[in-house]
Amino acid sequence: MQNTEFINELDALLERYGTGLFTTLNHEGFPVTRWMTPFFLKGWKNSLFTVSAVPSAKVEQIEARGEVSFLFQPPSLEKIITLTGLARVDHNYSLLAEALETMGGRLKTFWTVNNNPENLVVIETSLISGSIFYPFKSERCEVSFTGGGDE
Repeated sequence: MQNTEFINELDALLERYGTGLFTTLNHEGFPVTRWMTPFFLKGWKNSLFTVSAVPSAKVEQIEARGEVSFLFQPPSLEKIITLTGLARVDHNYSLLAEALETMGGRLKTFWTVNNNPENLVVIETSLISGSIFYPFKSERCEVSFTGGGDE
């Protein structure tokens, strides 16, 4: 599977279901997982974005250690997509504006909890690797994003 095909599969899943599990590492090195609403931005190859607020444990964890993972699956479990990457917190207002324009309507729960726009940040995850597992076919496809293109 080419990287572009992988991203298209993930993007279709995100468009349909919108959320996935996002895992960071806490200060003791233990995984911490929470639901997130990630998305792609046009022109940003091999990067996945999400929005968060400061202060938060998630942002502190990413700033201390950027290794993260994502897990996505439809309710049917016909495919399970996993990603690894390096995340960073971006305080750039123009990037935040682009992110909110892209995703603002899909963040209803987020807005309920985080109602001060001055506290918002963008989390960019530079993708390292990914896999799609098709349980009913016992097939797995793996991709690497570190080689600079489709591999």
